[in-house]
Amino acid sequence: MTKIEDLQNLDFDKIKSEPLKKAVKNLVADYKKEDDKAFFQEAAKDNIDKLFSMVKAHAPEAIATKKDTSGIYTTSDGFKWKLMAKEEAKKRFKENKEVYGLNRDDESEALIEDAKDFDRFDEFGIEQGKEEKKPSKPTGPTKELVREVIDELTDLGIDLEGEDETIIATTRMDLEEALDESSDAKFKSQVKKAVESFQDFTSDISDAKIKKQAIATVNKLVNVLDEPKSKPDKREADKKKSKEILEELKKLDPELEACRSVIREHNKKKREAQGAKPKKTRYTKLKEKLLSLVSLIPDNQKEDINIQRKTEKILLTTHRELVNAWGMNKVKAKPGAEAIKDKFDALEEKATDDTETKKPTAKESGKKKVPDKPKKPVKPVKPKKPAMKEKGTVKLGLMYRDGANYKTHFTHEIDLQAFPKAKNLKVGDEILMGEYGTLSEKDFFNSETHPYEYNEQDDHNILEVTEILDADEND
Repeated sequence: MTKIEDLQNLDFDKIKSEPLKKAVKNLVADYKKEDDKAFFQEAAKDNIDKLFSMVKAHAPEAIATKKDTSGIYTTSDGFKWKLMAKEEAKKRFKENKEVYGLNRDDESEALIEDAKDFDRFDEFGIEQGKEEKKPSKPTGPTKELVREVIDELTDLGIDLEGEDETIIATTRMDLEEALDESSDAKFKSQVKKAVESFQDFTSDISDAKIKKQAIATVNKLVNVLDEPKSKPDKREADKKKSKEILEELKKLDPELEACRSVIREHNKKKREAQGAKPKKTRYTKLKEKLLSLVSLIPDNQKEDINIQRKTEKILLTTHRELVNAWGMNKVKAKPGAEAIKDKFDALEEKATDDTETKKPTAKESGKKKVPDKPKKPVKPVKPKKPAMKEKGTVKLGLMYRDGANYKTHFTHEIDLQAFPKAKNLKVGDEILMGEYGTLSEKDFFNSETHPYEYNEQDDHNILEVTEILDADEND
């Protein structure tokens, strides 16, 4: 009996019929989403057999051996891994070269970063052709470029209707799916498939002006793809053959739909037995929406602590403003602010840890090492230095944190001649507003530094010294 794993292990690049390829991928995708996989295997066994038989008849070269420690393993999305024995993988690891552990059950992979990782996997490999690539070879599309193309396609499709709108929207969604890929290789593979799918339907765009603009936009990706475009006549031949196979698939459609109905009914009964899930509150939805914006930080700025702090301040401010504007309960809203703070504390800690010496990850390989960025100064700039005299000045980094954990960071320069005791301040000390010439409560609240009115429930007059940025002497 054919198993779902037999469909997962097909070399999809060798299935030239798009309808057949799509039918197999849809069934595999349904299996991945299903929690009760044993039930799915039993309910869909006839359809699995029939689809595998069609592949065997129309694309026998796509049927691959399940296990081959010296060959090529191809995932359902066409990504290829060059397999190797465990001993060879360990040798690469000792030589500080990239090697991945592979899991075929969920088609996942993980970079081997520690010797203990070898115990988690049965198979190992590297990206096919990775070592043969020359440094000067194009690196392929970046996520920034893909986002740019998505934005342009979104603008292009705003006023479209019918098939033109469908083609543009489908291409945009295919590219958005590529952005969700954690593996760089799978990301590039998905972008390539999105581009080829767009090219297949370019001739169906009726508006000549829109077609020209859409082609110019997608060509930004075509120009950086490692693989050349398929020739038009070859694509047309593939489409013709696919249409022939489509007739055979249409006969199978009723059985596929009947199978889906059985699985849907099974899942419905399971959900009913488990009971209805509680609805999310407005407080939870607001928290989740704001936290989701963290993923939009550009990749090259995600580990920049200054960017993290600015983003945290903006999100906390937005959260507070919306809570006030919507008349929400501040006590119930407090966990949302704490979740945002915890999220950025974790990001800052990770950014600091990542600057320490470690084995490079797949994304880091080939890049220049970024100088270590300390999480925060460990100590003030030598406050006991004799040169810190009566006429000197010291610039402090100060933080105001209200009762709901909203933080405002700012700097203030203190004249040591006017406030000589300030030379004894250190990171972590607390001072009162107005002390050492800092902003008074009247000048701090509802100002450019902190554009919010004083709130008796959350606000106070305490400032924390977070940094001692510099100390200048006026001789």
